[in-house]
Amino acid sequence: MRFVFSLPSSSMNEVLLCDAMQLSRTLIFAASVHVKNRFG
Repeated sequence: MRFVFSLPSSSMNEVLLCDAMQLSRTLIFAASVHVKNRFG
């Protein structure tokens, strides 16, 4: 975990934000697929 602290905080925040956006997209996609399968 040492390399994480060597990164600038701004780039670290961008990486975390990108991961959060990808995760939320995945969750939204999975939820929409689930709703389609259940009610479609």
